Amino acid sequence: MGIHYRVDRDNRVLRIDASGLVTDEDLADCVSGIVTDPEVRPGMDVIVDLRKLHESVLSRAGIDRALRILVELGQMACGNRLVVVERILRAPRTAAIELLSSRFSATLRVCSELDDAKSWLGMR
Repeated sequence: MGIHYRVDRDNRVLRIDASGLVTDEDLADCVSGIVTDPEVRPGMDVIVDLRKLHESVLSRAGIDRALRILVELGQMACGNRLVVVERILRAPRTAAIELLSSRFSATLRVCSELDDAKSWLGMR
């Protein structure tokens, strides 16, 4: 449980999956892994799958900390498109997603199904 990422090299997509409980520390650890992973390339599209996230105890400070890690290390993994997969988008998650999208000037799309997200990105 927590938050984890993987790189889909064939489709040039960074996939982030959150499940169970996610804390500020979980988010910081995931972001640190992303910015130091040599397979993560600038300009990759991003899919954030929140369908299995039961609870998030992320604070504004935790989100800001994760963004600082990204900026300080100079790696912008997020490309032109950010897709969030969530069946019911709750207000705190909406605020966090909008903040991330605005920081990276990404086109944001929210889908209720993973297949819709993949189709929008043109993935096979």
